[in-house]
Amino acid sequence: MDAGADVLDIGLSGTEELYWATTEFAACAGIEVTASHNPINYNGLKMLKAGSKRLDPASDLPAVRTWAEEKVFATPSTKGSRKDIASEAKSAYVTKLQSLGRNCFETVKGCGEFGKRCCGSNI
Repeated sequence: MDAGADVLDIGLSGTEELYWATTEFAACAGIEVTASHNPINYNGLKMLKAGSKRLDPASDLPAVRTWAEEKVFATPSTKGSRKDIASEAKSAYVTKLQSLGRNCFETVKGCGEFGKRCCGSNI
């Protein structure tokens, strides 16, 4: 927010909710602080572009690395804001899941990346 970003905070959520919310709320990007079940060096950030598209490993990831290493950040004229939409997002997400039917609920148990592996990309 100090860099001018407006944040839609969906609260504690899984990766599948990040993918869904980034598209559902027409965000220009999505980011999740994540802790892995793997060793600590696998913890980090999951980042998405608009439309829940993954960052391109050949072009986007090197750019992010350069920005971070060189601290190349624009100076905003105003600070960004934070809007807590956790309750709204959870309710809308559950409604979407319910609309997909029982078979999808049975498939989604223990499933990551809900939209990719479980019920198609129409989330």
